[in-house]
Order: sequence, then structure tokens, then C-alpha cells
Amino acid sequence: MSTSGTVTVKDGKYRPRGDFHRIEPNTPIRDADDGWRLLGVTNPREMVYIHSYGGEAVFFESLGQGKLLATRCDNPDCEMKGTVYQPFRIHCIDCLGRNTVLDMTDLARKTAGSIRSWCAGGRAPSTCSRRRSSSSTSSSPVWRRS
Repeated sequence: MSTSGTVTVKDGKYRPRGDFHRIEPNTPIRDADDGWRLLGVTNPREMVYIHSYGGEAVFFESLGQGKLLATRCDNPDCEMKGTVYQPFRIHCIDCLGRNTVLDMTDLARKTAGSIRSWCAGGRAPSTCSRRRSSSSTSSSPVWRRS
């Protein structure tokens, strides 16, 4: 294995070669299709990545405390008003308004083991099924409150 990596460009595509765990600073990047014209140089950096859940942080913090949260659109002008989203969604998919956070922990404990809907991923849409409660008239795959 080489002690450093090189980068060339051939047919408009970058072609890295070698060991890029130890990139040497200022290694030229050249275009093989244009007389090995200099395109740039490597400039390795050590990067620190900070990941944030953003508006969904409350959902994940609550999971750690044994709570299950959902959200609901309460915008009176929205066609999706009253729709409960699980998994958690920060904004309504219809009006883009901020959803209200709901604690679904007690309901989840009461209905644990009940399958409300299912979908076999990667198959034709005809394999998806939804079991509706008697009070639901919607064909939407999300829960609606009556």
C-alpha cells in the first residue's frame, strides 16, 4: 500500500488512488485528458462533525425517557388538520405549519401489540394494506382523529 494518495481526472471523473488515510498536503490533482494540466492540490483537513437532531431532538430525548411522542397539525385552515404523525414530523406536510407535540405513551401502552397499518417495502403499491378503524373514512396512510 502506498504511503499517500493521488487524484487524477480522466473522462471528467475524479479518480483517487492510494491510501487516503494519509493524504500528503499539496499533492497535485491533474487532468489526464488535458495534457496533465494542474486542476488543484490536495489540502487535507481534520474535520469534527457535530450532528444535531434539530427540531426532532425532543422526540429522541423522550424515547430515552421511555416516552413516545407524535405530532398533530392544528392549523384550522389546513386540509390535514387533526392528522397525527407517527413517526414524529416537525411540520405538516400539507400547510408546512409547525405541528403540536403529543405524548402518545399511554395510548401506545394500551394498544401495544396491535397492528394499525403495514406496508411491504420495495414492492408494488398493491401489496400495501391499511386496516381502518370504524370511525376512520380516510384512505391516507396516517392516523386521523375523529
